[in-house]
Amino acid sequence: MTGTVWIGLVGVLLGGVIGLFSAWWLDRQRRVQEIADLKASIYAEIADRAARCVNDYLKPWRDLQAHTLSADRIGKFCPTDPVVFPGIAGKLGLFDAEALIAVTQFYFRLAALSEAIESLRANYERRGSLSGLLSAVDPEDEARVEVIVTRLRSCFEPALRAVENLDVPKAAEFDKEVARIYPWLRESGLTLREALREHAPAEPA
Repeated sequence: MTGTVWIGLVGVLLGGVIGLFSAWWLDRQRRVQEIADLKASIYAEIADRAARCVNDYLKPWRDLQAHTLSADRIGKFCPTDPVVFPGIAGKLGLFDAEALIAVTQFYFRLAALSEAIESLRANYERRGSLSGLLSAVDPEDEARVEVIVTRLRSCFEPALRAVENLDVPKAAEFDKEVARIYPWLRESGLTLREALREHAPAEPA
């Protein structure tokens, strides 16, 4: 085989290797960017939902009396259905284990909170109301309110772990914005992470 043929063959082989490496590198970069985009999206949603939970816990749920409630008022505190989480569920496996567990735990507890609020609202609605308040308070209403308070607080620890483990570049901006939006969180003077850490139960619920 002549030198020219060898040179041509080596060139083809090198070209193939370089092409494969380039394709691998580009795919890797796309995957890295995709994961970064997914993390930013889920971070924004968790930060918003967690801030709303802290806000509602601070006022009114922490010191709420059952007799001041009505079905309409209770319904206003039901968390908004998540949009990002179900939309990226098939790609959550791209997250590292710590972030994945924290994210799924947060949404599980947020769903449990929604169920508790809806259950209390439905109970009030069934019994009717008078001038915006119930005509008679069920003796178990205070216990149901306590369940909601407990479930609100149960969201804090996994939310904190989620935002810490997701570790997105613009985390401080997200945290600042949600603290500005929700009045009782803003009034507390705490950052989102400080509030989650301060009000989380000593032991996970």
